[in-house]
Amino acid sequence: MPDSSLPTISVVMPNFNHGKYLSTSLPAILNQSVPPLEVIIIDDHSPDGTADAVQQNFLFIKNGSPDNVLIMGGDHIYQMDYAPLIDFHADHEADVTIAALRVTVEEASRFGVLITNDDYRVTNFVEKPKDPPSTTVSMGIYIFRFDVLDRLLRQDAKHKESSHDFGKDIIPQMVKEGMRVFAYPFSGYWVDVGTIESYWQAHMDLL
Repeated sequence: MPDSSLPTISVVMPNFNHGKYLSTSLPAILNQSVPPLEVIIIDDHSPDGTADAVQQNFLFIKNGSPDNVLIMGGDHIYQMDYAPLIDFHADHEADVTIAALRVTVEEASRFGVLITNDDYRVTNFVEKPKDPPSTTVSMGIYIFRFDVLDRLLRQDAKHKESSHDFGKDIIPQMVKEGMRVFAYPFSGYWVDVGTIESYWQAHMDLL
C-alpha cells in the first residue's frame, strides 16, 4: 500500500518492446536515486505524439495521485540523479522544468532549442529549428506539476491541428502564455541515440 504521506512522482516512458525490463529494473534504480518517491511505470500505445502518449495513460496516472509527473524519453543513454532536478523544480515553483544541456551548433537542430534568462526561466523554445538561436537544448526529460499537466493535456486534445507533442505544441505554448517554464542545467553524460552516428558513439563511449 502506497504511503500517502510521501510526495509521489509518476514516471512515464514509451514502450520500445522492453516493458519487462522497465517494470523490474527501472523502479529499483529510481528508488535509489530519489527516495522516498513512489514510482509508477506506464507505457504508451501507438501515440500521435509525445503528449498523446501521456494522455492515453492519464487516468492511470491520476489513480496514483502524484504531486508531479516525471516524463522521460526511451531512446536516450544517460546517467542522472533525479533528486536535484526535482528539488530545482520545487525551488523555482515551476509549472514545468526541462532538463537541458549544451551541445554543438551542428547538433542543436536535432533537438528542442531553448533560451533562458539568468534565473534559468525559459523565454523561448523552438523545436528542431534549422538555424538554432542557442546551443542549449531539451533532453526530453520534463517534470510537470500534476494539475498543470492535466489541464494542458485536456486542452491540447481538443485541438485537431495540434501534433499533440510536448516539444512542438505544449511547451512552446506554455512559454507564449508566460507560464513558469524553467530549464534545469545538466552537465553529465547524455546521448540521444536517434541517429546511426550517435548510436555508434554511445557504444564506443561505453567501451
